[in-house]
Amino acid sequence: MADPIEKRETESTAFWRERVFRTIARGGMLHQIIFDDSYDLWQYAQGETAGIIKRYITGHQKVLDAGCGYGALNCCLQEAQLDVDYTGIDISPDLIELARYRYPESDKRRFYVGDLKDLFRSTKERYVYGYFDWAVVRSVEGMIKHDYGDGRWAEMLKEIKRVSKHVILISYPETVGGEVVYEVAQ
Repeated sequence: MADPIEKRETESTAFWRERVFRTIARGGMLHQIIFDDSYDLWQYAQGETAGIIKRYITGHQKVLDAGCGYGALNCCLQEAQLDVDYTGIDISPDLIELARYRYPESDKRRFYVGDLKDLFRSTKERYVYGYFDWAVVRSVEGMIKHDYGDGRWAEMLKEIKRVSKHVILISYPETVGGEVVYEVAQ
């Protein structure tokens, strides 16, 4: 298990922002942003995510990727062979730009810069109660709690639950000692 100080470093937005730009600048692959050079671990995490979402999400549903980063959930949706109406929202304009480059927008895939604490005010869309069938939140909780505190995370989760009928919270191996764990909330 990682030292708590190390874990907290990897949960900061500054850490991930620097890591994204360093990896891309070196010509690295997207999985290296999260898992250094361990492509096997990346494939494991993505495969587990695909399996989790396939248990709950069916095709033609509206899916919110809350804290989407560069949009890697799209790979999981493809692996799970799910044709969904996808919306990715992240507070980082740089990551949204990378997501749009990696996964071009279409009538069934869009990305927005927005604050998950207040989606009504921070995106051009006006999401009503239960607009999305599912929200998928992957490894966002620890980073938000570290950078902004438990209160901010609670506000964000409340807003995600407001706009989504169901929520899947997923934690990855780098934060839980080697296992992909998840929780489904309604």
